[in-house]
Amino acid sequence: MNVQEILDGRSISNVHGNRHAFAYTGLMTCGHCGCAMTAEIKKGRYIYYHCSKFKARCPEPYVREEVLDLMFAAQLRKLRLDDDVFRMIGQAIRESRANEIRERDERVAKVRAEADRLQHRLDTLYLDKIEGRVTSEFHDRVATTWREERDGCVRDLESLASAEDDVIDDGIALVDFARTAHHRFETLPLSSKRRALNLVLSNCTFADGELSTTFRKPFDLLANVGSPGGGGTPPERGGLHPKQRRWLPE
Repeated sequence: MNVQEILDGRSISNVHGNRHAFAYTGLMTCGHCGCAMTAEIKKGRYIYYHCSKFKARCPEPYVREEVLDLMFAAQLRKLRLDDDVFRMIGQAIRESRANEIRERDERVAKVRAEADRLQHRLDTLYLDKIEGRVTSEFHDRVATTWREERDGCVRDLESLASAEDDVIDDGIALVDFARTAHHRFETLPLSSKRRALNLVLSNCTFADGELSTTFRKPFDLLANVGSPGGGGTPPERGGLHPKQRRWLPE
């Protein structure tokens, strides 16, 4: 499993752009008025972004897409993670997922046992009805409740069975992508570029020629540790920052 498959939408629906799709529409709002930043093509080839001015006139000027490419790459450059910590994070992700799978299996066993118990009660109640030990009215009233409970168990089992076990590889690949994202960002295709930014960043605004973003969890930990002034706490012995230890197994 590699990160390009994730960015291309193996885990979720891919963003299918057309010839008029733009990389950053839907990802930014204007920092002046909160309206969406929209894009248009000038002279048949240059892509410019500007405030949609949906609410009112806005002072924010146009900005070229190439400039935004550099700005978003600069944001991704704030992510820092050395090889040793990356390996430890991978171990933590695997151990955390193993615990989740074990808990899910325990939940599946309990729900299946409850579904079997309800089905047995329904079968017994039906025999009681056939042999005249209970009335049809009593059977129908009680059976309706038990069937609803059994159907709820079946839905729970279907939901638990549909949980993806490949999130371990996906998670590790995405963390690996985060630490090298700025190197390959500008060469990503449009749909992958949008997916990458949606994975890592949120609350992107543009005002006075400056891009402001917020890193999603857990990438905010990497950004805070790697950025100048991003936390102020020095790393502990062994190169681990206290915030990074939240990712690691006890």
